[in-house]
Amino acid sequence: MKSPYLLLAVCLAAATGFLIATDPLSLALAGLGAAVLLIAVWQKHNLLASLGFMMLVFAASLQAWEGSESQARLALSSLCASLAAWDIASYAALLRRLAVPLDPRSLRRRLLRLGFVILCGWVLGALALFFELTLRFELLLALLLFVVLSLSVSMMYSRQRDGTPR
Repeated sequence: MKSPYLLLAVCLAAATGFLIATDPLSLALAGLGAAVLLIAVWQKHNLLASLGFMMLVFAASLQAWEGSESQARLALSSLCASLAAWDIASYAALLRRLAVPLDPRSLRRRLLRLGFVILCGWVLGALALFFELTLRFELLLALLLFVVLSLSVSMMYSRQRDGTPR
């Protein structure tokens, strides 16, 4: 069961490491979010993991808001690493809460899917930063709704395939 925790540590280090070049408030918020994520795994608490993830996302958004284009790419990388850390933390907390032994095959499948989603998200985010599209608010709202619905459907599908409870 050591490999998810090692991956979690690497993802949290990457998520906070990408924010080193920013202001101390973002770095402190990212450090606090990483600590909350670690406490969530230790306490087997999914809500705390979500709170830690939101803190990391807020720290990355502060850096992207205040910085240049290169800082926005670093914030995007931090966001992707934060997403990976949150997914691994929630998976480790779920395994500990259910007292299920770690199956290397299911962990490998989950990490492959996570890697694919992270890679696609980073590429699409980098393309969006490169092209700087201007969209109307209504279209952005519709895209946000589509993304949220797509994520919820994909999470339900992956949980059904893994056999984990909802």
